[in-house]
Amino acid sequence: MDFVRKFFSVPGRLKSLVVACLVIGLSVLLATRVSRGSFERVGWPLYDFWQRVTAQPAGKDVVIVAITQRSIDEFRDNPDLKLGWPWPREVYGPFLEMASKLKAKSVTFDLLYDTPSVYGKADDESFHSAIRGFLEQNSDARVVFPAPTANAFQKPNPTILGDLTNKLTFGAVNIPLEEDGVYRRVLRVFEGTDGLKYPSLGEAAVLGRDRVDVNEDLTLPIGRPRSTLLRFYEKDSLEVVDIVDLFRVYRVESHGEKGDDSVEATKSALSSKHWILGVAAAGLYDLRPLPTDERAPGVYVHATHALNLIHGERVRVTPMWALFAISMVVGFWIAWIVFRPASPRPALLGSFLTVIVALPLLSYLIWLAGRWFNPLPFIVAYGGLAIAFLSYRFQTEWRERERFIQSIKNSMSESMVQLIRSGKLSLTRFGERREIAIMFSDLSGFTSLAEATDADKLVEILNLYLDECVDLVFKHDGYVDKFIGDAIMALWGAPISGERPYAQQAFRAAMEYQSAVDRFNQKAREKYGFDRDLFVSRVGLHVGPAICGNIGSHSRYNYTAVGDSVNLASRLEGLGKQYGLCLLMSEEAIQAAGMKGSPEIYLVDQVAVKGRSTPVTVYSSTAGISAEKIEGYRKAFTLYLKGDWENAGRAFGQVLDVPPAGVMLERCQAALKHGELKQLKMGVWHHDEK
Repeated sequence: MDFVRKFFSVPGRLKSLVVACLVIGLSVLLATRVSRGSFERVGWPLYDFWQRVTAQPAGKDVVIVAITQRSIDEFRDNPDLKLGWPWPREVYGPFLEMASKLKAKSVTFDLLYDTPSVYGKADDESFHSAIRGFLEQNSDARVVFPAPTANAFQKPNPTILGDLTNKLTFGAVNIPLEEDGVYRRVLRVFEGTDGLKYPSLGEAAVLGRDRVDVNEDLTLPIGRPRSTLLRFYEKDSLEVVDIVDLFRVYRVESHGEKGDDSVEATKSALSSKHWILGVAAAGLYDLRPLPTDERAPGVYVHATHALNLIHGERVRVTPMWALFAISMVVGFWIAWIVFRPASPRPALLGSFLTVIVALPLLSYLIWLAGRWFNPLPFIVAYGGLAIAFLSYRFQTEWRERERFIQSIKNSMSESMVQLIRSGKLSLTRFGERREIAIMFSDLSGFTSLAEATDADKLVEILNLYLDECVDLVFKHDGYVDKFIGDAIMALWGAPISGERPYAQQAFRAAMEYQSAVDRFNQKAREKYGFDRDLFVSRVGLHVGPAICGNIGSHSRYNYTAVGDSVNLASRLEGLGKQYGLCLLMSEEAIQAAGMKGSPEIYLVDQVAVKGRSTPVTVYSSTAGISAEKIEGYRKAFTLYLKGDWENAGRAFGQVLDVPPAGVMLERCQAALKHGELKQLKMGVWHHDEK
């Protein structure tokens, strides 16, 4: 619901783009669904790939009795037969006799017998008699012949049919060829040249001749016949028996001989099955390219269809309602993953994975459920949608980033701005919680100077001071958040994000701050003739989590940071005055900068600032103080934490050159006088003032 609310709050031009792209995607989807266009053709390789990787072994309910090159050669070379192709039709007498003995459920001829036999009328009559005998002995079985669905495909000649026409079943041998030359489907119904409707050969074989409802409209709205996509099986897994082996069984049976293992295996393969007789010899030109076999006999298609019907394994087309649902989900998902992320990388990666990976994966999952889903229209439509969305967002956010850069360019160095423009540094301007370094600085002596100096000159002096200090921040790649009178708030780690040592940069800037103030004082004496230093700075530095982003009203806002860490940095700057120090840094800042134990700093005190109960250990710079004095202060502070006020006071008195020592000496003297210090709790001094 959050995305829907955000979507309808975006500008009208963007909403129009979303609607337009969805309409384009649905239009491509509908065009592909109802027409056999280029999308369907280009999608066939994926269809064939799914067929191959998921192909299962074929069932054994249907057996192909194949007329192979081997059988043709043996019939020709046998000195007792010497039969060339085509064979005399009387050979089908033993074929049907064996079908009867082995209880064939049906016998289907994928061969044409429309012309009279070259061996004479008696040859056709013998075939007729064999068919009659099979039907009389097997009342539940059926004999299937090709149906007259074209001039090239006709029923057997009248001599073969005789009075059996109403007892026979007819099926269409036509197999529709796809534009790429591969056979993948069969038509559900064919219009015969005699005006009747016929099922496909495989359907007639296993379901009978009454499967076609002459009143059923089996065409699509555009006039294309309805078709069935076949589920193909593993290559060479169909049950195939060479007709020579069948005749060998016949010879053994007719002579009352005991067959060997091969004969028994042939009988087992043929018993109680649906038989389909077809040619498998390459020289008879009935080889067809299939998704799982580049050179398969055409009879394999009919056998595959028959097995699909028996086991309910055909491939169904994904229904329109499901395609519509997919199109809507994918469309809004693309919009969500493009517009929700704050940075372009997840938007690019997410849209790429959706279009290139997720849609084919969805096609595979739907395939496992028994349906074909062509992802190509969606890949094209929603690939275009993603590109349109990304282009819109890129242009919009590029302009926004440029505006944002313009608004903050005066708050950071020019080199940093160029790094942002070049993409080497990323810029975050949305609200987020992140670890940053915060530095506050203030001046001591500004108020008295302001009272004694003209406004124009005062502004000039202040700008001269700010030039020095801002240059220092820029030198260490910091961001000047704001000026508060003579105070400065600077950030490191925001709004710039990336692998940069922001804590070390902030530490160096804080350590060098007084040097920048000294340079200002020197310039002020030379330019304005002052005989003394005008300002002394106080600096507070802390590293911690803060909320960063564009904060303000709807009409006016600026990038800043807020939170407890910001308040603590401000409090540390204020505490410097109480300790007589120009710099106070939290232990978190020292650790983040990797300076714990450095001789450049020393531990000043453990404090709890006003408004914050959590104690913080504060440090300052050792600049201008001898190592001997620093060590004396450290020992004195250790005695102070133990509550040894007398010895601690004596030790602090010996290192008064270290600025906080005077404050700590007063505390020790107060403790000796009053017995306890109200503001000192477990070694932490609680400051009641900002």
